[in-house]
Amino acid sequence: MYKVFLVVFTFSLVNSLFAQNSPPVRELNDVLETGQATLTAAGNGNSSGMAVNGYLQNRTTGELRISIYLKQGLYLRNSGPGQNMVATKIYLKGGRYLSDGQSSFIVLGARESMEVDFLAFCANLERDNPSLGESFSKGAMPSKLRTIAEKINKYMDEHPDDEDTVTIAQLALWRHQGETRDEISEHFRFTQNDWDKASILLNY
Repeated sequence: MYKVFLVVFTFSLVNSLFAQNSPPVRELNDVLETGQATLTAAGNGNSSGMAVNGYLQNRTTGELRISIYLKQGLYLRNSGPGQNMVATKIYLKGGRYLSDGQSSFIVLGARESMEVDFLAFCANLERDNPSLGESFSKGAMPSKLRTIAEKINKYMDEHPDDEDTVTIAQLALWRHQGETRDEISEHFRFTQNDWDKASILLNY
């Protein structure tokens, strides 16, 4: 049985961090691909929402500021038989992040390793939820998932007060891959309202 897990994100503002000489806010994919940061991650038994936990390590001698938004998604390839995941946001443990009024981001000091949570969604309906014993590595986003990852990000950002966005996004991701209502309902609980909203997301 799939479970949906949703937390309320916290908002922090620390004025002293926002001096004009602060480093730019970077995309997570960029710092991983250039080797400026490394990621270790694992599932926690959930299919959707804050379903992936891990550690992000700054490999540089300077501070890194990383956007919480994974605009094109991050594809997390499972080391075991469980689901691969599509992550759309990253937070410090507990949903924490910073904002300067223009960007929302997490901060890693020089050589610092921080515990992180990913807002992520299962990519493979037929597989089990990723367990704590299954680790993830960054993989190339399958071409069939790029568009839906971008739509999920846009929909969730434009509907911040909708408590059902995690369920809606997960439904949309599976439907985008051609899974039918009957197939999804065998593994995942949802309402008619969720199904209708997922149709709206798919057409974003």
